[in-house]
Amino acid sequence: MNKKLFGLMFMFLFAITLVSATYSTGDIELRHETNLTSCNISIAYPNTTLLIDNQLMGNQVGFVNYTFNTNTIGEYNYYGLCGTESFSNSFVVTESGVTPVEGLTLAFFILLFLAISVGTIIITLRYFQRGVNMEMDLSDLVMSYISFFVFLLFYYFAFYYWGNPFVMDLLETSLWVVGFMNLFVASIMVIFNILKRINKGI
Repeated sequence: MNKKLFGLMFMFLFAITLVSATYSTGDIELRHETNLTSCNISIAYPNTTLLIDNQLMGNQVGFVNYTFNTNTIGEYNYYGLCGTESFSNSFVVTESGVTPVEGLTLAFFILLFLAISVGTIIITLRYFQRGVNMEMDLSDLVMSYISFFVFLLFYYFAFYYWGNPFVMDLLETSLWVVGFMNLFVASIMVIFNILKRINKGI
């Protein structure tokens, strides 16, 4: 891969901005600025009509806070009433606490995933072919290791910036398969090839 393209790709990934109204699972604190000491709030869970009514109690001058715990991933809407003053907002809960990518950024992630997957398959098939032909050497092993760590790096970024549960399950399974094939099997094959060639005096 061209070094400049490789560098631009990682600069792009690190440059993705984070949205403050995104939380990880666990305790989530909602805050509203008001002159009152308490408000009513209703929180709508994703994909349900369940509402939770609670009091936001003021513990700081000019603010009321409410903390609740959730392990459900998705978008939440909440509505509040402080006297005659109403307010509403929404937030997203993900495993990582980072807003999932959308639009062109999501398309970029999908294309990157396809490119990495195809590249990993090509490298794996290549070292298998060279292993069968007794041609596999340390350079093949290095490429095999690099392909695994590229896949691992993509898994890291996908966890933080993609956040789709189905995609993460697929990537986690693929990561185990790639790790087994491109670390363990590749290491065994290159050792076997080298020893075989030494015994043959090559």
